[in-house]
Amino acid sequence: MQSKQIISGIYTIYSDGSLINNKTGKSISGCKGRYISVRLGGRSGRIQYLHRIVAECFVPNKDNKPCVNHKNGDRYDNRAENLEWVTYSENHKHAYNLLNRQTPSGRYLGGGVCFDKSRNKYMAYTDYHGKRKYYGRFADKELAELVASEARLKLEMIEQEYG
Repeated sequence: MQSKQIISGIYTIYSDGSLINNKTGKSISGCKGRYISVRLGGRSGRIQYLHRIVAECFVPNKDNKPCVNHKNGDRYDNRAENLEWVTYSENHKHAYNLLNRQTPSGRYLGGGVCFDKSRNKYMAYTDYHGKRKYYGRFADKELAELVASEARLKLEMIEQEYG
């Protein structure tokens, strides 16, 4: 049976992921992007992801995990039974292992050295969860490679310890 919950006295959210404006009686479809997003509170309202609203209303989060995962991998399937609370690591592992997805950077953990022509220096960097972090500019390529390698090793140790 479908359950519902009132949000801010203005909206009703259902466990199947549908959202109704109680003032107008109209269904709010949201915008499809990477995920379905809705603006609650009119033009000045905050934009929120629909799956997160459904999870906050209907999916218990007893371990206080920060992410909402779509179990079946369909980002537009916002039914409560398709959502679960996970850690960032669990969310990534689900996408990578079960859904055969790659990270935006193409690698889960990577990095290396690139050359900055404008400054005539080598830059050490890592790619982690699709985010790039730079560790400085170096005149010596070997030193930049060493710094990048050490940074990757530290990230691998963190991932093994907390992943």
